[in-house]
Amino acid sequence: MKLLLLIGVIFMSQNSTAQILTITVNDIEVNKAGNIVVFLFTEHGFPKQHQYAVASETQKTENHQQQFTLTHQLEHFAVKVLHDENGDGKVTKNWTGIYPHDGLAFSNQQTLGLLGPPTYQQCQLKSKNKQTIHVSIKYP
Repeated sequence: MKLLLLIGVIFMSQNSTAQILTITVNDIEVNKAGNIVVFLFTEHGFPKQHQYAVASETQKTENHQQQFTLTHQLEHFAVKVLHDENGDGKVTKNWTGIYPHDGLAFSNQQTLGLLGPPTYQQCQLKSKNKQTIHVSIKYP
């Protein structure tokens, strides 16, 4: 009985820190095929190394505005959104091999600059319970 009580306390304490993050993605070009992918990152791997995302959600491109919900336990995080037109899970580059061909969005409404993507510090958000953020995809 004590073991069950201990397991219950551990489970409740782990769930009490769970945060719900709702991301509303705006300005999606629905005439382009593929998927909209939302990534949730800590500083590690942001924004290029998708395999290090703490959480992600993928939806088919259907509407000009789509909503995603991620659950996490992070104090600070950053969000990247990719309109993955060819479905390969990567940012496809244009003919230069440098600039993205796919649409991108970042938390804090950060955008690509001349020197590349924004930094984690520019995109970083602090967790709040049941937090909602809005991002707008920018296309080349």
